[in-house]
Amino acid sequence: MVFALPDKSQAAKKAEIDRAFDESMQEQQRKIDEMSARIRELENQQKEPAQPEVEEKPAEKEFAGRKVNLNVESEGELADLIVKLEHAKSCYRNKQYFLALPFFVQGAKAGHLDSQMYCGQMYYHGEGCDVDFEKALYWYEKAAKQGQLVAQNNCSYMYKEGQGCEINLEKAHYWKEKAAEQGNADAQLELAMMYELGQGCDVNLEKARQWYEKSAKQGNADAQRLLDGMN
Repeated sequence: MVFALPDKSQAAKKAEIDRAFDESMQEQQRKIDEMSARIRELENQQKEPAQPEVEEKPAEKEFAGRKVNLNVESEGELADLIVKLEHAKSCYRNKQYFLALPFFVQGAKAGHLDSQMYCGQMYYHGEGCDVDFEKALYWYEKAAKQGQLVAQNNCSYMYKEGQGCEINLEKAHYWKEKAAEQGNADAQLELAMMYELGQGCDVNLEKARQWYEKSAKQGNADAQRLLDGMN
């Protein structure tokens, strides 16, 4: 004889499903709360002061024959930082910006050039944080002082537009000249225009001509056109 278990009523089945769903949601919420608490903890650890003390050009150190320009005190600290930054890059690629940012801030504070650029970009565009032009400019300028071309151009633009600062054409001119000196044709063109218009400097048509020529020699058609207009 075959005995069959009695079918559960629809109401009982629904109650069981609802209970399982509620338990699942509670477990997910618990995990979310734990992750949020961890993120807040990391943010508090990495939150930089208004004027954090960061060396512009970290002193070169050597660990196991490897030379690095980072503010780290031991090979273990260096290895730990490298692992964190690789994790941060992975999070960034997956658009998990809020997880990546605290580690990039840590790397930026240690003088890591790429981390400073990531911080500048993320604060500028609001990736994993609110848009904060002041912090973006701060980190872009740190990278610019290490000779990063894109950062130099970004600093020039932000000082010219007054993003994260008061408009300062002298600083805009300074950083544009640094970028132009690295051979960037667009920066050379823009610097020539600044000399011609007297933006952040006295009008100097001779220097304007020189920078137009440098840009034009690299094939910049706008520079050639403006140079022709001066002749």
